[in-house]
Amino acid sequence: MTDRSSNPSAFTHRAFAKLVMDAVRAAGSSKPFHYDPVGNVLRHGDSTLSLHKAYESYARSSAEGRADVVQACVSACVEPERLPLTYSDSRDSIVPMVRRMSHTLAMAAGKLTNDGPGVPPHVLLTPHLTVSLAISGRSGVFIVGGDIFATWGVGFDAALKRATENVARQTDGTWGRSDEAPGVYSSPWRDGLDGSRLLAPACFARLALRGDPVVLAPSDSILVVSGSDDVPGLLSLARGVRSHVERTNSRSFLRALRLHRGRWSHWMPKSPHPAANDLLYLWALDEKSDYDDQGPWLRRFASDSGGVIHVASYVIDESESEGTVRTHTTWRDNGPHALPETHFVQFRRDGEILGRARMKSVLDEMGPAMKTLPGYPVRRLVMNFPTPAQLARMQLEPVAGDGDFD
Repeated sequence: MTDRSSNPSAFTHRAFAKLVMDAVRAAGSSKPFHYDPVGNVLRHGDSTLSLHKAYESYARSSAEGRADVVQACVSACVEPERLPLTYSDSRDSIVPMVRRMSHTLAMAAGKLTNDGPGVPPHVLLTPHLTVSLAISGRSGVFIVGGDIFATWGVGFDAALKRATENVARQTDGTWGRSDEAPGVYSSPWRDGLDGSRLLAPACFARLALRGDPVVLAPSDSILVVSGSDDVPGLLSLARGVRSHVERTNSRSFLRALRLHRGRWSHWMPKSPHPAANDLLYLWALDEKSDYDDQGPWLRRFASDSGGVIHVASYVIDESESEGTVRTHTTWRDNGPHALPETHFVQFRRDGEILGRARMKSVLDEMGPAMKTLPGYPVRRLVMNFPTPAQLARMQLEPVAGDGDFD
């Protein structure tokens, strides 16, 4: 039998979590486990362990080093590290934690379904990214929940200000460069908090970029940067990150961020920019991750509420001949659907694809019958399949082949 743990490049986050759980069980623990794949967080009894940093260390270590990483995780579960009870003991180790919005809200969904800690206090960095607080400890990074602030006697805003100051003091190091892609830089820290440096924008000022910094995060321990006016650099950035994600299946955030006049915002160059399609693919992959994160708890919440909702999938279509990226979802004639926002909607009845229409045409035709659901990302609830007359007014386009069975 092949020992997959000897090949960390092929090792998924979930497989690493199972490796840790098996090791904890072997150490004699009988406490219950819950693994949260959205946040890559392992809960063991009353302890919570973020596996991001350990996973990155495991992937970079020798066989002996990997055993040490697993043992450190076992120790953290069996003898969990506790948050300091006083703010004076905590303030020097507080750091900001940048995460996708869907990850943060999935914690709130966990509370709705009685198996999660609930949403932590946070602010928005962009419409798709949140900033919460964490404690960087000996065995990992621990998310700071709302209850601790009353114990500390300090508000979230004051703690966030201190956390930002802390991470601003942790920006030393030489950014990596490659001879093959001289306009692309990779972050030097590799500590599971690389994304936190977005709150210390001065560290990007020392990079020799053409234009504003444009950033992607293929993992929590990698930031990759190029300049907004560097066409070959952006192409190398997009293709390098895409290759990394497809090889490792890891990602932190893949919607490109641009730092302009001291503020981060999501950014996409306009076609026919050479990097546009690869960046759009990464954007769509991030959006698909958001919908995938949302789907399971939305199904469970509907079931617990006594209803049945078909949570339609978000599908990425890429034309190999044209290199274009589009997205679609499928609306079937079998009951209520929660539809994601995509470029196209395919319509299927009794196994037959009737055609597709642009989402805007569907929204215009269906009007109030498409109700926007609360929460993130945006989904629209539809109760009844369109009538033949409505489908005719949408002017459906044919779908090549059999379409995607999503």
